Amino acid sequence: MKKTTLADQTAASKAMEHMFSPEERLFEDEYSVKFISAFNRPFISMLQSKRLLHWMADLSEKIAPGVYGGLIARTRYIDDVIDKALGEGMETIVNLGGGYDTRCLRIGRMKEIDYYHVDQAEVIDKFSKNMAKLPMGIPDNVRFVSIDFDKQSLAEVLSNSGYDKRSKTLFIWEAVTQYISEEAVSDTLK
Repeated sequence: MKKTTLADQTAASKAMEHMFSPEERLFEDEYSVKFISAFNRPFISMLQSKRLLHWMADLSEKIAPGVYGGLIARTRYIDDVIDKALGEGMETIVNLGGGYDTRCLRIGRMKEIDYYHVDQAEVIDKFSKNMAKLPMGIPDNVRFVSIDFDKQSLAEVLSNSGYDKRSKTLFIWEAVTQYISEEAVSDTLK
């Protein structure tokens, strides 16, 4: 699977969730649609029909029970954890395997802290280029950090990117460990 495909599929799911009415959706994400591939854009546009949107969500659950709902619930849960951490004086967020995650854009208070978006070079390259095209561009607090978890040390790549290990930091590691070696997981957690 191409490295950017998973990031694209996740962004498409989050864009789909944003199509639901404010009363139905679990989180706001007006930005994910900006990062999805040309292949997925027509699909998301079709979902402006609420009937088709609900049908697609139901079909997704029938085809792969728990996948869409789990991703959406996990996103909301992590958003809540971030909100709480920001309220408790968090200084830095490191998003490991961030893909096309748009929290640095859509959660306003995150603009007040250092944010490190860590992923494979191909994903970082595409995500940062697309973010630069947005009207607000790349927020000043966002740093993109390329890593190959199977070959590089997280501590080293973060240090080389200006990360201060003394800062109060929240690490997000969402849906990555199943794609890297057990040794890489262990080394990253050290």
